[in-house]
Amino acid sequence: MIANGRRLSFGALLALFLVAGWAQGRAAADSMTVDEIRDCMCRERALQSLREETNVQQTKYNDARQQLQSLETQISNMRKTMNPEDDISVQILSEMIRQRDTLNTQIRTTTYPQTQDAVSKLNAAVSDYNQRCTQRAMLKTDVDNASRDLTCPPAQ
Repeated sequence: MIANGRRLSFGALLALFLVAGWAQGRAAADSMTVDEIRDCMCRERALQSLREETNVQQTKYNDARQQLQSLETQISNMRKTMNPEDDISVQILSEMIRQRDTLNTQIRTTTYPQTQDAVSKLNAAVSDYNQRCTQRAMLKTDVDNASRDLTCPPAQ
């Protein structure tokens, strides 16, 4: 009876070892190559650059919108308090309205489209990165090898 128990235990351990070995072999086969990992590391760097560009564009857009809001408030306040008979006040108001209109046109034709373009580029790059770099495992030894002397092409 003890011999059968030992055979059963040995058989179970052998089966477990074979399954674990198969799983480990499968994990290694499904993992990324060193070149693929290098490519992903370079894509991460490019993503950082795109994030910075997007932040710059977003800041420009937010600043322009804030400036526009400030002009709107000034125009509104001046309209409430100015004397329509005062030519200097009318000229100042006209100039503020011209500035507001110019800024509004700049936001609509330049700042906003540039911000949207930066966001679209970043979103596309993130999507591409996720598709290429997050679907399979990276083995630590391969990551270490890939990071040695890593050189990436210049960002576009």
